[in-house]
Amino acid sequence: MKKLTTLLFTIIASSALLMAQENYPLYKFTSRADAEKVLRVLQSDLKLNADQYKAVQELLFNSAKSQQELYAMEQNKDPKMVEMIVLRNTRHIEANLQNILGEDLFKIYNLKKNDIIKKLQEPSK
Repeated sequence: MKKLTTLLFTIIASSALLMAQENYPLYKFTSRADAEKVLRVLQSDLKLNADQYKAVQELLFNSAKSQQELYAMEQNKDPKMVEMIVLRNTRHIEANLQNILGEDLFKIYNLKKNDIIKKLQEPSK
């Protein structure tokens, strides 16, 4: 019962955070470089171990490749379709992140998510 309550809270908190963010598409990848930038910030903020880093890297790079292929399709040029692709991709990535990071680190990720977004919005140095 405790695990179910924790899971429910995590899902609700994740949904609330996703809606509260200024619609910044954290996981909208137009290139592999976008995925690399997200990976660097996640590593910096979450201190991923080697196995976590490798799994997150694979997840983000595969997602970037998939998104590029989807964006190249003519029927996906519409902004509403792009939005749907990003939303679906975000859900996929975060579900996998929860498995990769484990419960405790995923909670930290959710707490730091707005800070992560702010860092990604900053101009590159």
